[in-house]
Amino acid sequence: MRFLCLHGKGTSALILEAQTAGFRALLPEHYEYRFYDGEEDFDSYPAISNVFPGPYFCYYKDNSMRSVKAAHEYIGEIIEDEGPFDAVIGFSQGAALAASVILYHQIEHPLALPLFRFAVFICGDLPFTRSPEHGLDVTEQYIKDGVMHGDVVNEPEQIVEMKRSAPGRSSLELNTDSGYTSDEEGASARTVRRFVPEVDKERIQIPTAHIYGAEDVDLKKSLALIEMCDEGLREKYMHQGGHFIPRAEDVHQKIAEVVQAAAVKSEIMV
Repeated sequence: MRFLCLHGKGTSALILEAQTAGFRALLPEHYEYRFYDGEEDFDSYPAISNVFPGPYFCYYKDNSMRSVKAAHEYIGEIIEDEGPFDAVIGFSQGAALAASVILYHQIEHPLALPLFRFAVFICGDLPFTRSPEHGLDVTEQYIKDGVMHGDVVNEPEQIVEMKRSAPGRSSLELNTDSGYTSDEEGASARTVRRFVPEVDKERIQIPTAHIYGAEDVDLKKSLALIEMCDEGLREKYMHQGGHFIPRAEDVHQKIAEVVQAAAVKSEIMV
């Protein structure tokens, strides 16, 4: 069993390896894990840099369709060169990227075998899209002083409410004075679209394990990611911490249990 492991924004492959060591030690010994740094350098957050030395990376900085597409291509190259992988583990941005890659594979190759047998999403985030045909335009939430930013706190219900309150209005129409262009390349570089369960009907059709914290500031987005996955194939565990993996042994045991439950479901589906 080989796992592709994708870290969170502002961290690294080595950091994710350390963060997941506790529960991985409780999983079968024949499981193999491959950790990959994002291609973009990125400043870390104090909670990380005070504990782990750099360098720090991300898979995309600004969440634009162009950046997400480049990240998809990077993951595709990893799978082609280093795969196949049986499963994927993603933390935060890594989870959102993994979910996006899985969804696009299903959409674009409906008759093909799944890209992975199952997925593990830790502190998961709603996936971004790489094309205008999917998701909801949330660009306005990422613009400040005409500059695209990669970090913003937005709740799933706020995203949907924006859709309801401004039907038919695009971010390109609203922000042409902030550096937006109407050409395809400019639109791709300056538009952020996100899969939202209330809007998108596509669901991840492989077993998934979801680990998330009751005190996570992004809890609602983790819960929305759960809704993007097939209800009958989901395993869930909520710990009492925040946007991290607690070090407590009982938490590691629970995480290992939901991961293994997803693995067992994937065996049944073969």
